[in-house]
Amino acid sequence: DERKALVLFMQALGDAGGTGPLVILRRDACDVDLSAGDRDRGKSVFDFACLACHSGAAADLRQLAGRLSPAEIAAVVRRGVKTMPFFQVDRLKAGKVADVAAFLESTRQQGPR
Repeated sequence: DERKALVLFMQALGDAGGTGPLVILRRDACDVDLSAGDRDRGKSVFDFACLACHSGAAADLRQLAGRLSPAEIAAVVRRGVKTMPFFQVDRLKAGKVADVAAFLESTRQQGPR
């Protein structure tokens, strides 16, 4: 009921201001095919989408990956955690999330490329 009321409220604001309603496309990690992840592409995606908040230093990357599995990394990206916001599907496509998960997994095992 609260969600519906919020959507109706945002639509009403959009009509008056000439803009569309706020749409949140939050997704679970289940939209991410981890088998398609590529660590080299993931490094580029990380540099573009994550480096503003997370250090790219090898030790920091290993700590960031921690003991999380690639699926758990994807879930954190999709759902957010603590102060990290979630990445909506329109901001970071599922393939890019898989790439970031593969990249972070590789830093735990071999160090970043």
